[in-house]
Amino acid sequence: MSFAITLRQNWEPGMKLVKENYNDCLKYCDMLREFEDSPAYFWSDNKKYTDTREAFSQSTYHIGLHMVLVIIAYSSVLDNQKITIENLMEMSPFQFIKYYEKAAESLGLAPIVSLNSGKGYFDYNRALQKLTQAYKSNRQT
Repeated sequence: MSFAITLRQNWEPGMKLVKENYNDCLKYCDMLREFEDSPAYFWSDNKKYTDTREAFSQSTYHIGLHMVLVIIAYSSVLDNQKITIENLMEMSPFQFIKYYEKAAESLGLAPIVSLNSGKGYFDYNRALQKLTQAYKSNRQT
């Protein structure tokens, strides 16, 4: 039986799993912020940057699972789209993150990752701005 069918039939245990997974992912939030800030010391402390990047890589599987669970939970019960894993695979990364943000907020969860809304613990737009600033600062020295 799929996670989506389980959710439609029994919302409470399904949401309990989503929230437990969300709480597990919260332990990575400080590391996500540190990774977002890592361009500031990319040129000055390459070891710290490498360590931060490796920690970030390890968290991606947990956060990715969380994002998929949130989307499936949202689409199974609150949205009439009934998103499947196949649908997720066909989404662009931008569509996936935007849909995840909408789903997380609809379920009462703060997004862990956001594209450009600034709501996520890690926001791609904010990270790119910091990378650009760090690059410009380094070029001037």
